[in-house]
Amino acid sequence: MNSILKESVISLNDYFDTNQVDDFFQLVDQVIEQLQLEEAHEQVIHFTLCKASLYFNVSHLTLASQVLAENATYIEKYGDVAQKIRYLNTLAAIQGRNDDLEQAFMYLDRAKQLAEQYDRTHLVKIYHNLSVYYFNQQQFDESLLYAQKSMAYFAATRKAGTQNNRALMNYAKILIAMERLEEADELLEIVKAQLQEDDGESRLAWVKTYVEWLGKKQQFDKAYAVLKQEIAQHPNKHSWNKELYELLCPLSKKTQSKRHYFQDLKQLKQAMDLVNADFVTTQLQSVKKYVDIEQLQKIAWCDPLTNVHNRKYLEEHYEAFSLRYQQHTVLVFDIDHFKEINDTFGHISGDQAIQQMADAVNYFFEQQKAMFVRYGGDEFYVYYQGPSEADVVAFAHYFHETLIADSFTYEHMTLPLSVSMGSVYAAETRTYTEWFEAADSVLYEVKRQKRGELYYKTV
Repeated sequence: MNSILKESVISLNDYFDTNQVDDFFQLVDQVIEQLQLEEAHEQVIHFTLCKASLYFNVSHLTLASQVLAENATYIEKYGDVAQKIRYLNTLAAIQGRNDDLEQAFMYLDRAKQLAEQYDRTHLVKIYHNLSVYYFNQQQFDESLLYAQKSMAYFAATRKAGTQNNRALMNYAKILIAMERLEEADELLEIVKAQLQEDDGESRLAWVKTYVEWLGKKQQFDKAYAVLKQEIAQHPNKHSWNKELYELLCPLSKKTQSKRHYFQDLKQLKQAMDLVNADFVTTQLQSVKKYVDIEQLQKIAWCDPLTNVHNRKYLEEHYEAFSLRYQQHTVLVFDIDHFKEINDTFGHISGDQAIQQMADAVNYFFEQQKAMFVRYGGDEFYVYYQGPSEADVVAFAHYFHETLIADSFTYEHMTLPLSVSMGSVYAAETRTYTEWFEAADSVLYEVKRQKRGELYYKTV
């Protein structure tokens, strides 16, 4: 590696560590290109993950997902265990932010398996994230178990006497949800002593959790006063104050006069406007300088793994599409025994199976002017308009026969690409989620009785 490239690598790491987004994106693609020529695979993967992380931090989730998808095979081939775990954690965070908790859990579970087998130093973060996942699912016993595991690994791997405040706060939240308020109080006092004059995110998390604890204790006036005091102490922290006002307004409605309540609502609106202004004028604008803005909308509607449309496209185009016709058919299908493909050949092979299936049928749907969407994982959603029920039944059977005639080839091994499909038809308009639930229930019946088949139902 020549001296100029070495200096660029040092600068790029510094830009990332200090969150200099503008400088980072101005340099990163050039450095990655040079590192690829040098076959410096570890550094290429490192900066690719940094790039995805910064996109995630400024809420460009689609771009973050695209960066990871484009480099998935490269990371699988050249990445070390730590980098693969980091890759999976980032994917989980993206899916979590998109409220796709099932996908987030899948990536976290894969990261956990890698860490437990090869590198247990990552288990503190992974167990913490699993605890958060189960908390969001309101499975508090499981959440508590993983919180305890995270704290135990932290204690075993960190300097004696240090505290993981993030884990303690998570633990306290679980205890509050489980109505174990005295135990939660003890933890909150420990974290408060650790934080002292800290004005960072840990302090904000503590305030929010403490207010939640006060609410459980029915101490609404005190909770309101705590929030007011925190807001007054940090007038220029717009994002901070927005989150606090979101907690304060329900308390204001409960404890204050109507005049004070409406004043608090007004303050919340102002905080939200300031946060939006801050975001647009700082990091987001920096990132946009280094992407093709005209392509952003297309990227947002495209699934990066398969290059077919994604659920966001379905959400934004379904209503206009459905109003054009009177007959409606939805097909929902997935790959049979997909988990076995992943477990036998690895997750990259699973991704390739999904890609191959999408490639095999995408052109067919384009010709039929059907809406074809990757709904999530190995599950796909097709919305089709036919002139009659007989026509859409024939369409569904023809498509199913086309798809099951295909096979999957991975590293010189050929396997049948079996799919199960549920289809529903109706001469009325419904929401896309109602359609999905109806067709998915038919698909479930296929899975229960005989995989690799098409079941059809008029609703």
